Amino acid sequence: MTTIAFIVAAYLIGSLSFAVIVSRAMGLADPRTFGSGNPGATNVLRTGAEGIYGAEAINKLPSGMAQRYFDRLDEQRWQAKPALRQMIRFQPLNLVDPQWSIRGPFDAIFCRNVMIYFDRDTQLTVLRRFAPLLKPDGLLFVGHSENFYHATDLFRLRGKTVYERVNAL
Repeated sequence: MTTIAFIVAAYLIGSLSFAVIVSRAMGLADPRTFGSGNPGATNVLRTGAEGIYGAEAINKLPSGMAQRYFDRLDEQRWQAKPALRQMIRFQPLNLVDPQWSIRGPFDAIFCRNVMIYFDRDTQLTVLRRFAPLLKPDGLLFVGHSENFYHATDLFRLRGKTVYERVNAL
């Protein structure tokens, strides 16, 4: 089976596990997923690593997925099964740090609603670092209010919030 790899930068709690569930549902065996966030947000990383979700999040899953990938803790909480949690590595990543401890290649980078808080030069710096981390056919997912027309040498808009690498770097 195929292995896929994701980076989710500044994610909401739970988005990584749901990305893994989606990949599992697609028949992909071994997703390699890295969670990142503000280095000071250790509680968010810890919560993600624990894989505990409220019923409101679990109820949004397609039929049968909760039972297949989660254990019910009580009436209001579910926890991702150990096999699912072991596929995900949560670690801090500050996008403006000069050194990153992650290595590609990745199939996708999810960086939604983060870059809008950076000036254009910082955006370009981060995008230049993202590009070589992606596989040649890898995708960058961003928020609806983000656009990178100033980085057309790196990424081309593929959909409303999806960018692809211009070429293999």
